[in-house]
Amino acid sequence: MGFSNKKLDNFKFVIAKKHEGSWKFIKYAPEEFMKFNTIPPFKTYFNISLDGKNLKEQNKNSKSIRLTKENLDRMEKFWNSLTN
Repeated sequence: MGFSNKKLDNFKFVIAKKHEGSWKFIKYAPEEFMKFNTIPPFKTYFNISLDGKNLKEQNKNSKSIRLTKENLDRMEKFWNSLTN
């Protein structure tokens, strides 16, 4: 996860852009930077081996979870709570 809402004072966001050969740096506080951000709908990733027969093993260090109907229903309800 990117940054924590509980520690916003610990973060600054810096945008660097080159203009006419020199760099310009613009610093934003988290509250300012959030105005420029959006949250996309959830993404799902498919892990199918190239032979099409077996599921690829999930990386044991990954924080991802398996897609199940229950998880999909929970994601949809959560997304709807944010967008309605």
